Amino acid sequence: MMLSTKALAARPSRRALSVRASSVQGKNVFITGGNTGIGYETALTLAREGAKVTIAARDANKAANALAQIR
Repeated sequence: MMLSTKALAARPSRRALSVRASSVQGKNVFITGGNTGIGYETALTLAREGAKVTIAARDANKAANALAQIR
């Protein structure tokens, strides 16, 4: 799902952003920068909703730590 900057500005907080479980259940997603910040939160949310999440990060140890927390 792509959001324009206009769409992001219209959202008051990240709590307002939600994902329908049926829309991601069983789907494969690849997230760059998934070990911290927005990438991590996105990976966490999608994994909770049933997506199969793969993350990419510059530091393998940080990526492993993030995956351990998400699992």
